[in-house]
Amino acid sequence: MRGFRTTRARARGQSATPVLVFLGIVVMSVVFFLALTLPRARQTRREAAARAGAVPTETVPIPTESKRTTPSGEADGGAGAPNAADRSAGVTPPSATARFASPRSFMETLAAHLRSGDLAAAEAALGGAALSAAQAGFFRAIFTTAGLQPASSAVREVGDVAEMSRWSLRLEARTPAPGAAAAVPPPKPPLPAAEPLELEVDLGRDAGRGWRAVAVHFPDPLRRAVAAASGTGTGLAAGEVDAAGADDPVHSARRFLQAALRQDFAAAREVTDPDLVTRKKVAGLCILFEEAAYALAEERPLSATAAGPDSAWVIVKVKSGHDGHESDFGLEMRRRAAGSWQVAGVNFSRLLTDYAARAGVTDGVAYTPIVRNPAGGESLVVYFDFNDAGLVPRARRQLEIVANLLRDDPRRKLRLSGHADAIGSDTYNRRLSAARALVVKDTLAALGVEPAQIVTEGLGTLRPLDPNTKPDGSDNPEGRSRNRRTEIYLDF
Repeated sequence: MRGFRTTRARARGQSATPVLVFLGIVVMSVVFFLALTLPRARQTRREAAARAGAVPTETVPIPTESKRTTPSGEADGGAGAPNAADRSAGVTPPSATARFASPRSFMETLAAHLRSGDLAAAEAALGGAALSAAQAGFFRAIFTTAGLQPASSAVREVGDVAEMSRWSLRLEARTPAPGAAAAVPPPKPPLPAAEPLELEVDLGRDAGRGWRAVAVHFPDPLRRAVAAASGTGTGLAAGEVDAAGADDPVHSARRFLQAALRQDFAAAREVTDPDLVTRKKVAGLCILFEEAAYALAEERPLSATAAGPDSAWVIVKVKSGHDGHESDFGLEMRRRAAGSWQVAGVNFSRLLTDYAARAGVTDGVAYTPIVRNPAGGESLVVYFDFNDAGLVPRARRQLEIVANLLRDDPRRKLRLSGHADAIGSDTYNRRLSAARALVVKDTLAALGVEPAQIVTEGLGTLRPLDPNTKPDGSDNPEGRSRNRRTEIYLDF
């Protein structure tokens, strides 16, 4: 019996040996496999994370000082070399490989380089894809020959263009530090104050790499300022500017809006189709801008929609300086045969209705600077108080804008039609309406418009804009307020 148990134990021991050997081989194989593959897997994961990882919320630190650029355009510290202030502060200058989490961080970094005179770093940030060789030379001339630098609070968003974000950098004459010699000569002749000098940059986003410059634009006022300072022209052929996409729906729309905001009719007309956008429409928009103290919204004021090769809509966001209210309107844009874009339609009816509803009738005097008159077409209009032919302060400012418009072409004629509400006799209302037309003529003449350009008529109650009474026969004070007016027909 004892021999039988011993034999069975020996048999079990012999049968377990191959199993243990097999398990040992498996364990050793796993150990060797992990030892060989884990480091490679970790490296692969690190590389993938570097490619697809989140862009940091801030770029590399912006130096308060960097290497200066001499008037000849040569950097005194060599490309990429930090100056003494950077070294002492332990600041690393931004490089072309810096990642930018937002367009604003890119533009503020670019502005910091330019304020410090570090043109090499600014060009590196913009990159070769955004600046051709000719454009890079002109870019340097802006900050050397013309003596410009970014203004305070210079960075501003323009809007969306296709899949890009367009931003502007406001420029001003460089002011040397107290007691220090100017790095570059002041611009000559003095810069034009009426037109803003801005550099525009289109920014696109790369997956995993943040925002980068795609194109740089040099608007006309900036090119003229550099040409005036250098006395040798802009140094850029038209094709070199167009190659950078300097003319597109948003660019032309912005030119039009900037001109309208500063009441520059001639500049506004340069970018409009005269057969589709009347002078009355431009004047009405200028009057509305003035009355509501509108300015372009601070964030994404322009956005191109339904953009095609030859037509587009640009949605314009504005903000009132009186109450901070934001509203919007549309500009229809079309491409000229020559290739440039122009404004082919101004649809500010909703903007006008929105402001008129908030402004309402003040002291019995209505407000709408442009109306569709009962005889057909559109006309500018000023309103009067009840039983009065005197101008309210608002009306005088409107007529100043109209007078500026008429100076654009003194050969043109305008017709003034006076109107009255239905209270009073027909004879009295005709005399009152004629007096209202005459006071507008006299005011325009005092503002420099030739009296021979102006024809007046008094129509009394013949062409009301609104009913003088409500459907139930009761008085309609708001309707009557819109009928006490003088309409201005520009026969252009």
